[in-house]
Amino acid sequence: MIRETILRLAKADIGIKEIFQNRGWEGEDGKRIDTEMREVGWHPPQPYCAYWCMKIWYNAYKDLGHNDLANSVLKILSPNAQVSYKKAQTSIFKVSGDPLPGSIGIMAKGGTLSGHALIVCRRLKNGLIETYEGNTNTAGGREGDGFYSKRRSVSFTKKVDGLYFLGFINPVEV
Repeated sequence: MIRETILRLAKADIGIKEIFQNRGWEGEDGKRIDTEMREVGWHPPQPYCAYWCMKIWYNAYKDLGHNDLANSVLKILSPNAQVSYKKAQTSIFKVSGDPLPGSIGIMAKGGTLSGHALIVCRRLKNGLIETYEGNTNTAGGREGDGFYSKRRSVSFTKKVDGLYFLGFINPVEV
């Protein structure tokens, strides 16, 4: 039930564009997203890919009446994708190398502390996954201009400059 709720909430944001450089989003849906993002701690002009994943999980648990797990999302997940991954390794949210629907995929960028977070929609053929992502773009970068559905190759091979997967954070089933 939690995975389906996560995917439903994430899909609702797909296609909404930023106003300008991490400062908010367009239209009535953009106002809703802005309010929900601020509830989980986001403030403009912060990068928001990890905040968006936090927002989706937080709202999914709240929608299902699990406020305790919603609060755990805020305690364990972080605005920094790599910090979220490290904290999740010793939490109620299990980490794996398996991209399951509703999981948060965590990517690192080269040898830096920078990264990217996304929500896995589904597994495709040939090592690809379909994702829902915030603060990305159609060109594939980690900085972007809105919320998109994308396809990514699952690779754990460390890259000097590019993004690669560290793993996937799985929600607690309810």
